[in-house]
Amino acid sequence: MDASTDRAKTFANILTISFIIASVSSASAVISPVEAQAQSSNQIAYLPQTSNPQNVSQDAARSQAQACYQACQFSQALSLYHQICQSGAGTASDFYWLGEAYAHMDQYESAARSFSEALKLEPSNDKLHVRLVESLLAGRQRERAMEACRNALNLVSSERARQQLTIMAKICGKAEPEPQRGKSLGLNFGRRALTER
Repeated sequence: MDASTDRAKTFANILTISFIIASVSSASAVISPVEAQAQSSNQIAYLPQTSNPQNVSQDAARSQAQACYQACQFSQALSLYHQICQSGAGTASDFYWLGEAYAHMDQYESAARSFSEALKLEPSNDKLHVRLVESLLAGRQRERAMEACRNALNLVSSERARQQLTIMAKICGKAEPEPQRGKSLGLNFGRRALTER
């Protein structure tokens, strides 16, 4: 078990203990400040509802995953988002961030799968359509990218997404240049470049 899982479980345990203490306090003669204020002003006290520990644990994992992503710790964010998505509690947002983490790790096929999963949960999200096509293009899957472009152009609502997809469709339609053997790309880092100086 890694440190991130331990912290998430510790956080969930702290919240559970806090809930138990709050329940015992409200059951006894002790009145919380919220209840005292409500009683004095004849208002109803609305105590916060607690979620079950599983949801708290998922929320803690999401927060930690996002913190890792923001700190450019993409492999750790990827691991946390992967755990969330595999648990069955993954949202479209979770799959989106999982795809972003995969993309930052240059794992474009996995990124495309994550964006596809997110689209199943939220098919009207324009950004997901764009990121799916981008990841397919980055993974050199032009035919799949072109198909995804065609499908997305019929579904997106924002003009910006439509423009991005149109440009990417043009890119998909162009032939990919073949690498030329023996020809320099203008960067001379070899032995010849050193002797010419």
